[in-house]
Amino acid sequence: MNIAIINTKGGASKSTTAFQVVCTYFLVKEQQIELFELDNQNRDSANFFKSKIKSTQIQVDFNKELNNTVRDLFLNQNAQNKVIDVGGNQTTTAFISALQSTHMHNMVDLFIIPISGGHQDVVNAKATYDLISDFRKKVVFCLSRVR
Repeated sequence: MNIAIINTKGGASKSTTAFQVVCTYFLVKEQQIELFELDNQNRDSANFFKSKIKSTQIQVDFNKELNNTVRDLFLNQNAQNKVIDVGGNQTTTAFISALQSTHMHNMVDLFIIPISGGHQDVVNAKATYDLISDFRKKVVFCLSRVR
């Protein structure tokens, strides 16, 4: 499976959902999992260097098109299951645009949109959903730290 965890808001629990929910699910199932972190501002994967979860940090270069990076991510990796933790704000918007222009959205099995609490998180989750709804893929809203 290829699972993309996205939200246009920073701090919406994308990395928490990736590490503690999605990757752990595959570990419990004793399936191979690789986490890809597309985020220039956050390096959560560096904190888990002794983990059974193989993780790769991918720098996002906004001066160049993200298309080649997205193609490589889906076509050149050998992991049985891939979790893609996409940074918020501009990174998510650029990633979604690259998915659309390369048609790599067809390679995504599931989009997870975390919501960590508060009205603004819900607004951003809806905006994120609106950006990917034309892909006609499964979408799960994941509540994390919600009051």
